[in-house]
Amino acid sequence: MLLDLKLPHVMGLSVLKWIRQQPGAPWVVIMLTASGEEEDIAAAYRLGVNAFLVKPSQASKLVDMAKAIKDFWLTHNTLPQEAHAEAAPPEQVGAGMTVLAA
Repeated sequence: MLLDLKLPHVMGLSVLKWIRQQPGAPWVVIMLTASGEEEDIAAAYRLGVNAFLVKPSQASKLVDMAKAIKDFWLTHNTLPQEAHAEAAPPEQVGAGMTVLAA
């Protein structure tokens, strides 16, 4: 899941905290936001974010970053065998990735 810090109506850190409180939720959460503030980064990691990425200002670099996220998590990352048995097929995982705010 890609999550922004500044969502309409709720802060991304609140959403992250809620996600991490859900029993058995095996979600990978990547904070993709414009903020590079150290306190935002530290707070996100305290709440269990898997990665914190600062959005580049150029659209082409954002596209490159999105491709790198896809390549790492859906192509190069290796899960343990028991996770494979419970995980959806890659085409469903890719289609199921959610962008809450960009």
